[in-house]
Amino acid sequence: MRYDIVTYEKWHEVDFEPDLVIGFYQDIKEATFKIYYEKIKEKFPDTDFVACSTESNIYNQIPYVDMDEEHRCVYLFLELDKNAYDIRIVDTSGKLTAKTNEKRYDAIVLSSGYSKFLDDDISILKSAFDIDNLFGALAGVSEPENTPQVFCNGRFYDNSMILLMFDKTVYEISGLSVHQFEPVGFEMNITRAQGARVYELDNRSALDVLDEAIGTITHKKIQSFSFPFFLKKSGIHSFDKSPLASIKDFDREQKTITLYRYVKEQDKLKLSIPLSSQEQIQRLKRFHGINKGNTIAFIFNCVGIKFYLGMMEYVYLMDLKRQLDVPFIGFHSFGEIGSVDINGETILHNQTISLAALSCREDKK
Repeated sequence: MRYDIVTYEKWHEVDFEPDLVIGFYQDIKEATFKIYYEKIKEKFPDTDFVACSTESNIYNQIPYVDMDEEHRCVYLFLELDKNAYDIRIVDTSGKLTAKTNEKRYDAIVLSSGYSKFLDDDISILKSAFDIDNLFGALAGVSEPENTPQVFCNGRFYDNSMILLMFDKTVYEISGLSVHQFEPVGFEMNITRAQGARVYELDNRSALDVLDEAIGTITHKKIQSFSFPFFLKKSGIHSFDKSPLASIKDFDREQKTITLYRYVKEQDKLKLSIPLSSQEQIQRLKRFHGINKGNTIAFIFNCVGIKFYLGMMEYVYLMDLKRQLDVPFIGFHSFGEIGSVDINGETILHNQTISLAALSCREDKK
């Protein structure tokens, strides 16, 4: 498995024939991305090409690149066994139907946006396509009014996700999702909700409950991503194993809060507090045991981490670069897909770092 990670101004330096190119582009550079896609396809016409829009990119040589013009588009060029991977476009607006597969897969999923399907039925997605390990993220945008998109072989897609599936007999994907919070206090029962909007917690107005618990909610507090909740759904037995859910907005007149994900009545919320700096470092060390053979890693960092941690995110990325000794590529996302435990349940997270390592089994023998 040969690979190279390049920016859009250096793609011509790739010195092998790639089978698959995976790209991440800031949405404000969509036109530039399309121009360079056409140039790359002109040189490598048989190459599969997938990508998604981002809020900003992550790149192992310069882990914090969103302010650098040259790095607004980054690409991973991969030389693979053509018969050992498959690409599927899945419409997230309808009901998922099972496919007939002859192989079992590990997979990376890039979704153009959030949908109820992603939140509730990731397990159905895995079952339908015979996927064991699944990691991925939701596409990002630089401005809220922009439309996140995924891209496959010359076409942009809304309300869709791209599944990059790798034959488990040839390749494997392993990884983890890690966040920097712990649950505290009492659990709050969602007693009235619709979609992502919470009307009542414990039969009281949701905003009143939160104002009492953490002080008056303001847009400044929300924009700093300082108060994610732990969200426990049915079937999850511990808040420690449940995903984070961030506040997106509130309505003081209606006394409601809106989250970045759908919830249901009888779901439970719990407040979170940041781990100490020492505990955060210890938690990040869970990434250090990743395989170091012929491996390439994908890192999906929530945009909330970027705004909440500030320059500390840079420190974390540099630590990963030092400890992993594995090239990585990724972006700041609007939701991360992965497991908080090795071989644990795959769930959709907010404010989480998800790392997925793609490696070739033959190179480990």
